[in-house]
Amino acid sequence: MTSIDSWNLMAFPSAVTHIWQSTAFAVGVWTLTFAMHGRAARVRFSLWMAASIKFLVPFALFVALGSHWHGTDSRLSADPRFSAVVQRIEQPFAVVPFQTPDLPITSHGDADWRRISMLLSGGWLIGSFLMLVRFARQWWVAHSLVKDSSPLQHSREVDAWDLTMAKARIRRPISIIGIRKRVEPGIFGVRRPVLMWPLGLSQILSDTQIVAIMAHECEHVRRRDNLIALIQGFVEVVFWFNPMVWLIGEKMIDERERACDERVLEGTEPRTYADCILKVCAFCLESSMPCVAGVSGSELKKRVLRITKHSSSKPLGVGPGIGFILAATLAIGLPIGFGVVRGQSIPEQKKTETRQLPAPLVPPSNRELTLPEFEVSTVKPSKGDEPSTTLFTPDSVRIVNLPLISILCTGFRTQLSRISGAPAWVSTRSFNIEAKVNPEEAAKLARLNLDARRAMLLPLVVERFHLKYHLEKREITIYSLVVAKGGIKMKEIPPAAPGSKGASQPSFLLNMGPGRVESNGTPLAFLALRLSDEVGKTVVDHTGLSGNYAFALEWTPESSLELGSAAGQSRSPTDPLKTAAPSVFTALQEELGLRLEPNKQLGDVVVIDSVEMPTEN
Repeated sequence: MTSIDSWNLMAFPSAVTHIWQSTAFAVGVWTLTFAMHGRAARVRFSLWMAASIKFLVPFALFVALGSHWHGTDSRLSADPRFSAVVQRIEQPFAVVPFQTPDLPITSHGDADWRRISMLLSGGWLIGSFLMLVRFARQWWVAHSLVKDSSPLQHSREVDAWDLTMAKARIRRPISIIGIRKRVEPGIFGVRRPVLMWPLGLSQILSDTQIVAIMAHECEHVRRRDNLIALIQGFVEVVFWFNPMVWLIGEKMIDERERACDERVLEGTEPRTYADCILKVCAFCLESSMPCVAGVSGSELKKRVLRITKHSSSKPLGVGPGIGFILAATLAIGLPIGFGVVRGQSIPEQKKTETRQLPAPLVPPSNRELTLPEFEVSTVKPSKGDEPSTTLFTPDSVRIVNLPLISILCTGFRTQLSRISGAPAWVSTRSFNIEAKVNPEEAAKLARLNLDARRAMLLPLVVERFHLKYHLEKREITIYSLVVAKGGIKMKEIPPAAPGSKGASQPSFLLNMGPGRVESNGTPLAFLALRLSDEVGKTVVDHTGLSGNYAFALEWTPESSLELGSAAGQSRSPTDPLKTAAPSVFTALQEELGLRLEPNKQLGDVVVIDSVEMPTEN
């Protein structure tokens, strides 16, 4: 898997989640604007502006802020059901998209995923580029008009503009540029805005009408509508595929013009203002551009009717005002609250894993266990003349002729494919290890399950091999060990009768070698671990079988199959490769009644930072 594939695997669900949350937020805003129908247009404009900005601000930022909030009541995360609901709302989509639960992902599925991700990414980039070109072209047209024109001086328009800016209390200098083309009057620019005024328009307008139009433009300046339009334009470039983004843009233009009209009508007679709007539209041959806050911008007929029937907008009022503040508080407070809930659980989880089971795969049943420590241990290089064996007794563990990489897999309760960065000698040099707990801890050790006993090896390796490591999230391929059709073909070893010698001194014995594994009565977790080493991927026991089983399994190792295939020679019936045992997948199903199902997920990978040869005993 390439780094690009890993990025796609993690970025895609996050992007989908953000788009879903932002769209849902916009739908909520849309519903709220209906309740604000009789209120001032600036209120509805503020709502739509918040919906636009939400596309640029993921809720994950507020969640991250809340997760670092200290000093809150830890009882918030006491109920796991509440935490599960929070996690579902925060991350409603699966980590791996396009995965069918009933069909395992194969190498062909990998290629399909890469192809789909490349098509989606390529389509998005092309659409964003075209949108960027569109907006750049519109800006360049307006910029060229301003550049090819000159400011007006000592004219009727300049006097009206200065008077209007003084009434609007705008102190920043804004020039009025005479445009030769018949475009609508409008404000262009963000840092240094100018008023674009078409030459000849003043000849058909009275002084009162000129002041009314300029008052409209001053309101655009005061409200910083060009800056807001620039932000909305960026949202449309990035999220051009979302219809809700385009609805937001249309509503923002409509509500900003209504807001400016309402402000102008506070000092202008409605029919006079409506008449000058009609004259401007009749004079101009070209409509205003999105990058220019002009005097038009919404449907003309409805706008004129609205102006002529103008009545003062209702104030927001105490009730709607409280509701407005409450909605804004919830929009920010809820994701922060989700982060607080997460922040209360994550530190406790890290504390538990560090103190008890510091491994990436820890079953919940073992999280409350306090593991005993080995009091004495011996570590010696193996001579390689004994079969590889791992034996757990009531008070000790004995490892014979195992490479350190296998011991690491046992201690981390994971597989070879999920350990990265280890030096070569951990796979080539084998060791004999014996470790015992003190007599007071023996009773506690006897009550631990297999997974907890395996975890006890990790502190031993850390101490004797000076192991340092950290965990990373990566995409991994795992196999699920399940029961095949026809049922299992293994013998279950019943538990010893209470009070018997076998009940007080249980032991697990697993003999392993190249292409074979034999058990006298162990849980299937041992078999899953051995199969993980063989297939090079994580194998998880999903059989649902909790008993101990006796079995013997033989197969042809993958390395032998590859060697024979590379030879490319015809084999006789007596060829050992020809008569060898079947592959591990076939042998598993034929001899034990089990099979392996592949699938993918995002999981922990152990990265070895440093490890040294063991210290002397």
